[in-house]
Amino acid sequence: MIPLLLAATLVLWASAFVGIRFALRAYNPCELAVLRFCVASAVLLLVGRAQKVCLPARADLPRLLLLGTTGVLLYRSPGPGRA
Repeated sequence: MIPLLLAATLVLWASAFVGIRFALRAYNPCELAVLRFCVASAVLLLVGRAQKVCLPARADLPRLLLLGTTGVLLYRSPGPGRA
């Protein structure tokens, strides 16, 4: 089972470059990033439900939102020499 999962990961990862090239014809980079996060969130929600993972407590949501937002912004921000 593990070799099959590794092969699937390899194929999906390798095809991402081609998919992004085609998607950039229809969407700008910001829209594409939002679309990717929405798809990833939906997949993670389905996997979490299937694995019976509990949702975070309501009190933890502001902190999770802050961490997620700053993580994305820091990753996407131009660093030294990337302007």
